[in-house]
Amino acid sequence: MRLKTLLVCLSAFILGVIVITTGCNRDPVLPSGIFVGTSTPTPTATEIPNPTAAPSSTPVTWVGVTTPTCSDFKNVTVGTYTVETNYWNPVTCGGTQCVNINSSTGAFNVWEGPSANCGPATVSSYPNIFMGNEEGVFSNTSILPALISVLHSVTSSWNFTPGGNPTDSWDIAYDIWLGPNNNCPGGARWPCGGTELMIWVDYQHLAGYQTAQGPPISVGGTQWQLWKQPAAWTYLSYLSLTPSAAPINNLDIMAFIQDAISKGFVQPSWYILSIPAGIELRTGGIPFTSNSFSVSIQ
Repeated sequence: MRLKTLLVCLSAFILGVIVITTGCNRDPVLPSGIFVGTSTPTPTATEIPNPTAAPSSTPVTWVGVTTPTCSDFKNVTVGTYTVETNYWNPVTCGGTQCVNINSSTGAFNVWEGPSANCGPATVSSYPNIFMGNEEGVFSNTSILPALISVLHSVTSSWNFTPGGNPTDSWDIAYDIWLGPNNNCPGGARWPCGGTELMIWVDYQHLAGYQTAQGPPISVGGTQWQLWKQPAAWTYLSYLSLTPSAAPINNLDIMAFIQDAISKGFVQPSWYILSIPAGIELRTGGIPFTSNSFSVSIQ
């Protein structure tokens, strides 16, 4: 999810590594009372971490290839992918987010996170790795954006390690953008009349937004429930009914897109704009490490 605020985008090139500082991400603040169930019991107010504390941990580093940053908005291109820090809600949430990025593999470690001021119903940031056009920022690939109707398969593998406390609130998810314009710019126009499709593979003290859309679907041997959230654009979230941090191997992304097409939320004449994967931090959830990530499109 993204904040409906147009921010300024800046870019810089540092030491031969492409580093893009960007402030074009947006996310509606979720209304209160939206959580209709949880994978684990919802914490009471006394269980939520100290709102003045910013969770932190020992940073993960990689010898010779670590790009450290505590910048709210910094993108580092690694091969055909881009890692973005994407702390888009600092005014509301406070604190500092620090990320170490492996400039060789694209692995990243969020070792210090925003404070708990936002609470479990409001996303503070979405540090992630993506392929494609992410709100006007393009990774180094010609594969995405891609016309949906000509694709045979879209799969992804992802290995990650969650952290934090049992009372923390977060979701680890894909955040796929689809739309009718293959060159959709960032800013207020994003996603150019399209749809945001999230796939929550693991989450804690959270559940779906607003209205369930039909019965669960089965993808990769897992049941997923689709929820729809009112927003300035169509927002969908597929929640695993058995959230897990187990490594993801060749998840069938196209199966989710085809389900959204069958329900009228996406058109086959649209494009897949980008495929990001990361963690939506609310309270805690630190440390988080994305160990490896890949997308295959045919």
